This record gives sequence, C-alpha cells and structure tokens, in this order.
Amino acid sequence: MTEIRLEKLTKELGGNEVIAGIDLTFSGGNVIVLLGANGAGKTTLLHILGGLYQPTSGQVLLDKEPLERTNLGQRQRIHYLPDIPTLHPSQTPLDYIVFALECYGCTTEVDDQRVLDLMEEFDMLAVADNPCRALSRGQRYKATLIAMLAVDPDVWILDEPFTSGMDPLGLTAMRSYLMDAGKRGKLVVYSTQLVEIAQQTSDLVCVLSSNQVAAFGTADSLQESADNSPALNILLQQLRGDADMLAFTEEESD
Repeated sequence: MTEIRLEKLTKELGGNEVIAGIDLTFSGGNVIVLLGANGAGKTTLLHILGGLYQPTSGQVLLDKEPLERTNLGQRQRIHYLPDIPTLHPSQTPLDYIVFALECYGCTTEVDDQRVLDLMEEFDMLAVADNPCRALSRGQRYKATLIAMLAVDPDVWILDEPFTSGMDPLGLTAMRSYLMDAGKRGKLVVYSTQLVEIAQQTSDLVCVLSSNQVAAFGTADSLQESADNSPALNILLQQLRGDADMLAFTEEESD
C-alpha cells in the first residue's frame, strides 16, 4: 500500500514560512482532505506532495524513499491536478488526454473505450475535438480530470476540485471516483475550504492553520476535537461562515 511520510517539513516562499515543521503520514486506501482558509498552506503542501516544490527543510518519503523531482518512476506514480489547469489554447481535450497517457506510459494499458466512456460520463464527447480556448473553465477541468482517471495513478492530488467550475453532473461523478479510488487502495489528497465537503467526501481530514497541522483524523473525531479546542472550533465556524458567504455571492451573481 502506498505511503507518503512528511518529516519535519518546512517550506519558505519569498522569505516567509508557508509550512512549518509538519510531521504526517498519508497511507493508501484513504481519501484525505486538506481543510483550511486561504493562506493556510494547502496548495504549497500539495505542490510538495506532487513533486513540484522541494521543501526548504525536512523531507518527503514515498514508500520510504525520498521523493525527488527528477525521479521519473516516482513522478509517474503521482498525478497533480491544479485548481486551474494550464492547457494550450489550440489543444483539444482528446489531444490532452492522449498526451497525459503518453507521459505516464499508459497508452498500451488504457483502451480507447475507457476514455470514450469517461468522456461520455462527463458530457465531453461533443467538445472532444474543440480547441481548449473555446471551452469553459469547467470543461477544461473535466478534460484534465478525465486524463487523471484514465491514468489511474497510485497517488491522486487535487487542488480545490469542488470549486473547479464543473457542473453538478461532473462534481457528483468526481466525488464518486475519488471515494472509489480510496476503496481500491489509492491515496487521494485534495484541498478545500468547505467544511461540509470535507466531512462528506473523505476518510480523513487534515486541518491546516497558521501553516501547521491543527487537527488530523476522521470527520467525527474532528468535531470532537473542535468541541475540546476553542481555537479549532473558531476556525471551523469561520470556514462555515465563509462557505455561506460564497454561496450567497454565487446566488447574487446568477
């Protein structure tokens, strides 16, 4: 079973400490959500897990081996999906998916029908050959998500997937795939500011605050921890309030 171990992990950006001395172990067979407000260090931690950033100090171990950006074998076990994927304007969704499969060495392992089924499920067949510049943000995200699902790596890393601009159909399908991946032994780590999403779509919740881990455990144990920690309780109340404000703002803009 895949395991990622963080040992005394610290990351500085622009002279500021974004992550401070984190010790954690993430094990396969789990969907783990990083929960926290803006600036809590969620995206930076995901970048480190994905091999995009090197820690300033400490280390990341992938199955007891140091995670190295230049180690192709390690990188092919991990797929990082940013909140706003960068796609070439003239590239089509199908082009991107084929490109991703080639990068991960999966072209002979994934049959065409699998890709077609995913594109149909996410309502992308009609735009499969359209340039990405003509697609909505949600459609571009679906293209990159389908690529991740087709590759099916050992480690799935997603930054704010539930605010990706996808329609309810896409969000529902994605939630199902994330939870299924955990059941199949994959390690799934994603970030969110939405407490309700964290509670409904996870096996474990890691709360980040002030660049450190404020709590780590199941959703049920998280609430128990909040009941015994005024600071954590205030943080969760703030996040719930921010979520309500986000929903209100979206309703006003409709």
